[in-house]
Amino acid sequence: MDVCERREIIRIARKGAFRVDETIVAEASFVLILNGTETTRFFCTPCFLEPLAIGWLLSNQVIGGMKDIEKLSVNTDEGTICVKKGDGSSAFQWKAEEPSPFFTISNEQIEQIFQIFNVSSDLFNSTGGVHSCAVLPKELIEGFNGGFPVFMEDISRRNAVLKAVGSMLMKDMSSWNSILLFSGRLALEIVDTAARLGFQIILAAGAPSLAAIEVADNNGVTLAGFIKPDKINVYTHPQRIASERVNDSYA
Repeated sequence: MDVCERREIIRIARKGAFRVDETIVAEASFVLILNGTETTRFFCTPCFLEPLAIGWLLSNQVIGGMKDIEKLSVNTDEGTICVKKGDGSSAFQWKAEEPSPFFTISNEQIEQIFQIFNVSSDLFNSTGGVHSCAVLPKELIEGFNGGFPVFMEDISRRNAVLKAVGSMLMKDMSSWNSILLFSGRLALEIVDTAARLGFQIILAAGAPSLAAIEVADNNGVTLAGFIKPDKINVYTHPQRIASERVNDSYA
């Protein structure tokens, strides 16, 4: 199933109206069937559907790890993602690792990493119609010059996060000592999901809501948004971002 198609559209500009070919992102409906029961429905970009299902199962505390999944299959013709969860699956115990007390990142590193993140989405560059989400472990921060181990895109902002979370689990990566990067604004559903899974630092291009800030603050998560060259808004727990001394006014 293609993730985008070329369609003829009418583009109106100052010089007039023209027929042009535009790349449009695809959107499809898939039903998640868990142990024979329809559980939820995704309206998503039709790619990386296995990580999407795994991310949903993990974020909803249905599974605690890949060992809990006996079988997972995708049928694009029928629009289904079928998961068989083992009868002996353990209870949700994702927070098995403790975060490093020395896990910090500098504002210069944030700017460098986010500049790379912003230009890494081929699908967004083609269509302008998707969100991006990446996971970067702390050991890759120093000297980072590209190549996110997890980078996912979807027309739905939540699905982009779920795909990234699922891919992280499939690659046996730790959320505790990783950064979550997101291309849009930080709504409650995104920050709540990331906080429950143990991410310590969330970086985004947009602004958070008041509810998202409250969740991040209560869960000890460093939340930073509106990231641009020479500008970072830090909303909660700034101690993880090594920067200059904070002044009382902004010039």
